Amino acid sequence: MADPAQALTPKTNTDPTIEINPDCTYKPKGGVVIPKNGKVVFDVDYPPNMNVCSISFSSIEFSYEPKLPDTATGTVKVGSGN
Repeated sequence: MADPAQALTPKTNTDPTIEINPDCTYKPKGGVVIPKNGKVVFDVDYPPNMNVCSISFSSIEFSYEPKLPDTATGTVKVGSGN
């Protein structure tokens, strides 16, 4: 039977990834931003003789970022003029 974790939706090119190294360092250091309905991928490189990785979170924040329209409308003036 397949591992349940492998049965999840496959990673896409837009999924943010956190890389975890055998020495417990990870990158990107500041974490990642997950869009609504998005997911994050953990790419874990285990040290020799280890087979479990436990992750604890120290900060989770939510925010609202308005979406910009796909096309610009109106007039933008740059500099001074009449």
